[in-house]
Amino acid sequence: RAVKRLNEGRQHLRHAEADVGNLHFAGRHMRFYEHLEQTLAEIGFLKPSAPRQLMTRLRRLFNRVRLDQMELNILRGMLTEISKAARGEGPRT
Repeated sequence: RAVKRLNEGRQHLRHAEADVGNLHFAGRHMRFYEHLEQTLAEIGFLKPSAPRQLMTRLRRLFNRVRLDQMELNILRGMLTEISKAARGEGPRT
């Protein structure tokens, strides 16, 4: 019985760790989507009259791809540089 309880405890721990990992993954993606929305609004691509439809479709698009952390970092770096260019700041050297 003790071994069975130990195995059940380990299984619950693995599920809890997976849940925490999923929350962290979701948080990184939410920050990316906020950054994307802000940048698209800044450059005039996101129309204030219909922001949700565009963002919903972009979320679906990026979720199908299942971006990893490095890919998110690349995209967020691109968004940062796009914002700088839109503000008239020079290219990064």
